[in-house]
Amino acid sequence: MSDDQFSVVKSRKGMEARNNIMRAAIELAGEKGIESLNVNQLTQHANMGRASFYNYFDSIDVLIDAIIQQVSEEIQTSLEEIHGLSDRGVPRLTKCLKLLLERSYNDSDWGRFAAKLFNYSNFARNKLKSVVKLEIEAGIKTGELHLKDSEVEAYIEILTAGLISALSRLSNREAKKGEIEKFIQIMLRAAKS
Repeated sequence: MSDDQFSVVKSRKGMEARNNIMRAAIELAGEKGIESLNVNQLTQHANMGRASFYNYFDSIDVLIDAIIQQVSEEIQTSLEEIHGLSDRGVPRLTKCLKLLLERSYNDSDWGRFAAKLFNYSNFARNKLKSVVKLEIEAGIKTGELHLKDSEVEAYIEILTAGLISALSRLSNREAKKGEIEKFIQIMLRAAKS
């Protein structure tokens, strides 16, 4: 693989193989945890040889970085789609939370992986918190949310923890899809009082 760990895979077959490895990693990490990923188990799950893995990734850490990048880009793309549909603050934050929770319910492997990723990776968790913070600050400015400056960071921690828990519960079918709205209302209620 080139020095650029996220280099473009030029062939369709190569892209399919790379995506297959990433999907297998998401499935295994969702089941057993990110820290348990290893090349042997991963290539067996993806039905390919070890050499194929190393054609696309230098290590498990590089693979995890690629998945973090992909998940971050998916969230960013979703936020950009929401951007034109909702005002900043509570409406956009609500749509973002709903999108993530619905994705977790509809794609259980992704949801389990995302919950574990946000717990495992400070980078991914901080990226999520930065998105949440922008919308919370906008909600405070519009008067939709009532938090003191000294409460914002603690609220972001609580909201993020609640989101991760909800991602996990929905993807493991410990909660029903109909509970998504309730999760969001509860997560936002403390800041609206």
